[in-house]
Amino acid sequence: MVVSVVILLLLANVHFSHGGCPEGYHAAGHLCLFFSEITGTWAEANSYCRTFSASLFEPNSDERQKAVVTALQTVPAPSHGEFFIGGSDFFVEGHWIWSTESVPVTNSHWLPGNPSDSNIGEDCMAVSAGGQWNDIACDRHLPFICETEPWGDVDIIG
Repeated sequence: MVVSVVILLLLANVHFSHGGCPEGYHAAGHLCLFFSEITGTWAEANSYCRTFSASLFEPNSDERQKAVVTALQTVPAPSHGEFFIGGSDFFVEGHWIWSTESVPVTNSHWLPGNPSDSNIGEDCMAVSAGGQWNDIACDRHLPFICETEPWGDVDIIG
């Protein structure tokens, strides 16, 4: 019995040592964010995140936007200046949606003058190191941000 309790306590310590997030992810509020060091197109980034049971980060609320802005202050700025995130308008130009549920983007943290589609075909969303959004070509190679849920809480009874 004592051994079981010690093992549970050790597991709980491992669980909470990363803020409830998988190795390599940053705890950001109630989120776990992974900031890639590799680059890829938006589709490649989306596929990479899904391979690891995650999705491209979607700042679809003010709380989530604040969480990513705070987390961006703790990671090195990418040399490209931006990370891909999970918004796009490639189905209908000018109608931005979040990719996981295809729901409209209703909050707005765009860089001034954006979305602009200035280079024709800027149908994917990126976030700057300062937290503002930019529309960008989907075939650009950028680092990206994946999100996943924190691990479930460990309940110790006894």
